[in-house]
Amino acid sequence: MVRALRGRPPHVPSRASLGRQAMTDAWALTGSLASHMLLPAGAALALVPAGVPDAVAAPAGCALAVAAAAIDRAGAIAGRRVVVLGAGMIGLAALAMAVEAGAASTTAVDPRAKRRRRALAFGADAALDVDARVPACDVVIDAAGGADTFVRVSGSLARGGVAVVAGARAQVPDAVVDVERLSRDGLALLGLGRPSPRHVLDAVTFLAATHAMRPWADIVSPPRGLEAVVEAVAHSGGSIARVAIAPGTPAAAAVRGAPAHRP
Repeated sequence: MVRALRGRPPHVPSRASLGRQAMTDAWALTGSLASHMLLPAGAALALVPAGVPDAVAAPAGCALAVAAAAIDRAGAIAGRRVVVLGAGMIGLAALAMAVEAGAASTTAVDPRAKRRRRALAFGADAALDVDARVPACDVVIDAAGGADTFVRVSGSLARGGVAVVAGARAQVPDAVVDVERLSRDGLALLGLGRPSPRHVLDAVTFLAATHAMRPWADIVSPPRGLEAVVEAVAHSGGSIARVAIAPGTPAAAAVRGAPAHRP
């Protein structure tokens, strides 16, 4: 995530996300899967402390920034009961951040047993299947994007509760929301939008403080060279939530521990 300020190239938007922009003559080299990247003047950067492994830091500019934005959008977390839908990278980060923010309890909801076990390792007090009864809660963060589960779990929100949609997908069924209950119980249903540069900084700061406490390194692959991108992505999954890429480094050397790319 970058924020372009004074002196940006023509036709570059005031806020742009690296890797999301089409390559044009006005702004080339915008993607992160490359050996070189062109940053607009005034781009907001987050410096990664030397003690944070590169592969662990790499998702800070994407999934962890989204999680940080979701926690921010939910408001005060301390003393509140938090439920996170989905135990992928965004969900795991949201769980861990809620724990660090002083949540009274954290519950993960995911259909896959392996992901539920992983959520417990990242600080969840409970990890439930999607069909299980979800206890009363104050905050729901949807990092999964499934309309049916979201509507059902939102029914567990206590008065004054907040639901943040952080991971909705385009091709999911429409969700039916009880507007009368929203009004009666003072509930808030919030969209997220894109993370801002400060959320990237929050993500890096969070990793710097907690990466030794949570098994982040276990869910990011060993760094691979650019020539291995297609193969690495095709075979990702299982215990690996993200693939680390080390541009400009041969695949064999990257696996032995060369620095990963930090988008």
